[in-house]
Amino acid sequence: MENTYFERKANKINRKTSILSIKEKTATKVDQVGVKAANLAVLKQAGFQVPDAIVVPTSYFAHHINEVLNQENNLKGKALQNAIMATSIDRLLKEDLKIALDAFEETTFAVRSSGTAEDLEGASFAGQYDTFLNVKGLNSIIEAVKKCWASAFSPHILTYLDDKEVLAGGMGVIIQPLISADSAGVVFTANPVTHNQDEVIVNAVKGIGERLVSGEAIPDEWIVTEDQAIAKKLPEKALNEGQVKKIAALARQIESYYQTPQDIEWAIRKSMIYILQARPITTLKNETEENNPVMIPIPIDVPEGYWEREESHFPDPLMPATRTTFTPVVNRAFRIVCEEKAEMIEGLEQREIGGWIYQRTVPLGGKGRKAPPKWLLPLLIRIVPQLRNRIAGSLKAVREDLVGQWLDAWEFNWKKTLVDQANQLNEIKLTSLTDHELVKHLGKAYDFLEYSLELHMKLNGAIQNILAEFAFSCKEVLNWDEEQMMLLLSGLSQMSSAPSRELAKLAEYVQTQPELKQKIKQGVAITELKHDHPEFYEKFSNYLKEFGQRSIKHELAFPTIAETPNTILGLLRNQLQVQYHPDQDETYLMEQRKDQLNQVDQILKHKSPDERARFKRILSRAQKAYPLREEHGFYDRDTPLAILRYAFLEVGRRLMVRGDLTSVDDVFFLEFNEALDAIENDNLNIKTVIEKRKGQRNWALAHPGPASYGTPPPPPPAMEAFPKEVQDAAKATFWTIEKTFAARESSRVQKDATRIEGIAVSSGRYTGKVRIIHNESEFSKIEPGDVLVCQITSPSWSILFPIIGALITDSGGILSHSAIIAREYRIPGVVATGNATELLKDGQLVTVDGNKGIVEAKPDA
Repeated sequence: MENTYFERKANKINRKTSILSIKEKTATKVDQVGVKAANLAVLKQAGFQVPDAIVVPTSYFAHHINEVLNQENNLKGKALQNAIMATSIDRLLKEDLKIALDAFEETTFAVRSSGTAEDLEGASFAGQYDTFLNVKGLNSIIEAVKKCWASAFSPHILTYLDDKEVLAGGMGVIIQPLISADSAGVVFTANPVTHNQDEVIVNAVKGIGERLVSGEAIPDEWIVTEDQAIAKKLPEKALNEGQVKKIAALARQIESYYQTPQDIEWAIRKSMIYILQARPITTLKNETEENNPVMIPIPIDVPEGYWEREESHFPDPLMPATRTTFTPVVNRAFRIVCEEKAEMIEGLEQREIGGWIYQRTVPLGGKGRKAPPKWLLPLLIRIVPQLRNRIAGSLKAVREDLVGQWLDAWEFNWKKTLVDQANQLNEIKLTSLTDHELVKHLGKAYDFLEYSLELHMKLNGAIQNILAEFAFSCKEVLNWDEEQMMLLLSGLSQMSSAPSRELAKLAEYVQTQPELKQKIKQGVAITELKHDHPEFYEKFSNYLKEFGQRSIKHELAFPTIAETPNTILGLLRNQLQVQYHPDQDETYLMEQRKDQLNQVDQILKHKSPDERARFKRILSRAQKAYPLREEHGFYDRDTPLAILRYAFLEVGRRLMVRGDLTSVDDVFFLEFNEALDAIENDNLNIKTVIEKRKGQRNWALAHPGPASYGTPPPPPPAMEAFPKEVQDAAKATFWTIEKTFAARESSRVQKDATRIEGIAVSSGRYTGKVRIIHNESEFSKIEPGDVLVCQITSPSWSILFPIIGALITDSGGILSHSAIIAREYRIPGVVATGNATELLKDGQLVTVDGNKGIVEAKPDA
């Protein structure tokens, strides 16, 4: 086990405040005391009746683990726990503990763990960490503290952490005088079984609550509504009706304070109700809100210009966190690339209109004007400095082969730089950061995204220009269309199939392990395989480390693959069924490419030496560029987005502990600057903002915008007056935009569900059942042999392709990710249907013709 994190955090020990009282402001900071202690401190300081307590900060946990690992660095599991117990605690901590304990009149204590990742919505660790009661004397308390620390590395905790995709960043320890309770128990401010939020459930036993938690006693159970308290069962007879109502009323106050249903531990001593713990109910569903979502209309403010829905990358409305980070960074990157290449446009601009993302091509000067007549253009080139300078810049970019320089920079510099920076940011344990440090990290993550997307757009521009040049050359020299051209590049996009190839290797290993194979086929969760099949678990974890720390859509609010390991396990289960063999695909595509190259050689024999040399040069550049079309996105878009997502999640976790958020994921309803402000400002009322934005998102989803706003722009000016190199560069830009987005075809609305037209992008014909996947959360719906029907795919969807029979999308062109991946997996593909996801139904039998671009279905299907 590496000790870098523990070293860093151990250095933060502050001797003046080494032991904290829950009355202190610092005790509300999760990174310093853990979630449970921070919750108690928040409640105490809000005026609720919480027994006094002290907390051993998380920095001492890090310090102790660091001391242990300095003696032997590779300790794990039980050996590490034993070493934690055998190592003496810091001398100054022992002295401070003695002073702090002497301040209490009581002599018997409860010692409880307080992890930095427990008790959060969606990941409650209730009952997972250890608690020790009836602890007396300094030495016994020190032993209990070390036992709490050791419990962080127990097998059931590590299994639980994997299951919830949460990494524990540290542990505080609460030391609290033990309440000699007359009765104790748990109160839920919503029925945890029926999810009825009008009911409060009170469980109670006589004496201390440990009798309930341990299962020693069967508790009384009361249901409290607005008017009455009903006893369901009373084996203990621990409370009377009046006491039950008081507990319920207090619980409702705490729920109101946190603005989310709560699971609360309580105790009564001499008629006084004490709060021992409070955490969100993690399994609750708000069924009313799901069935009747609040809708708040969004004003439609259409900017000047012609705007088309950008569905190829943004099939859904963007969350505010993404809209205020990803979108402005993309717009900036577009402008930079167009300026450096001196394109005949200023860039592509994306804007949110009515909750949806629209895009326009920004002409030089920013405004669409009627093109000047041909006779006037030569004069304008001479007398308009902006136009003259743009042409000079374009000539310079072409003659110096700027796009070729960018490809070389990726190979020899950019890629390594991105990997190194991503590794540095991923190594940071976010839970160990102070709030101020987290704000700085969030800024660094944003800067990394900005830098990465600039490279992303440069590579896109380079790759697309080179492929456009190749397409034009194939037409001119070979008289080949785009489908024939693509065959010369088939099998070269290795990165698009890399996740599936590695998953296939895992499947091969599983085939050799009958017991493991049977468990996976039965749908066993990954956490249940960890201890019985450690070798497989390690291989699976390495797979997630390699391919999982990346976003799978252009949305910060959506989990990465690493956060949903059981989805990958399900796809592995499907691969076991279809027995995918990637080498066969690779061999076939290589032979296909070889046959096409042989045909090229035959045609080139009849061309001049100059023509042959020029075509070979263009072909070589295309073969170098085409694989990068899919590869670079993993490094310069998906990884930076994932890093920024993790930073937002940590902000959300802390805001939820404070009571500022109802759910961790609510943080994505905050704009970037709002998230920065919220983490360092305890006084912001952000819940109102978030509720409004939830209503606006619901409205946007119910009111998809039109295909376009504004008047289509006039045709571009005639290019005859421009130098030929500039003409070719401009032609390549417009060609790649069309072949990537196919905006006109992607926005059409078809009505005949029996015969749907689209763009043919991958040859073959296949008949199978429709499986409509609206977003990445539905990957588990896919079954072997299904016809995948979706709005669009991103490169990360490639893990589905080994098991599907064909592909149909609403949007995208022949250079879209969907098209490239379909060709690499030899799957018939039809894209840009406009609305196949609306016309077809799950389970419907369809025939996909990837040669003609036609999807056929029976009327009665």
